[in-house]
Amino acid sequence: MGALSVLSPPLLVGWAAWVVVGLALAFWARRVRAAAAVLAASGSRLSGPRHGASRPKSDVRLPVRPHSAPDAFGDLQAMLDPPPSASRRPGD
Repeated sequence: MGALSVLSPPLLVGWAAWVVVGLALAFWARRVRAAAAVLAASGSRLSGPRHGASRPKSDVRLPVRPHSAPDAFGDLQAMLDPPPSASRRPGD
């Protein structure tokens, strides 16, 4: 107990809170894992939609448009090229 008196109280409180939260998370995870095992053994589902019958597969397909790749450097080339008109300076 003498070694604990050397440590600062905020450090001890922080460490105790960290341990309590860790234990609570470990307990929660173990409980959820046990519940999942029980549900899996019984054949129940944990979550998700519960439909009586599945929907039939649709025969409707969207038309496929050909995809043309845009010029990757077109905008860069437009910025680097000088403007086509003659540049005008103030006073000309």
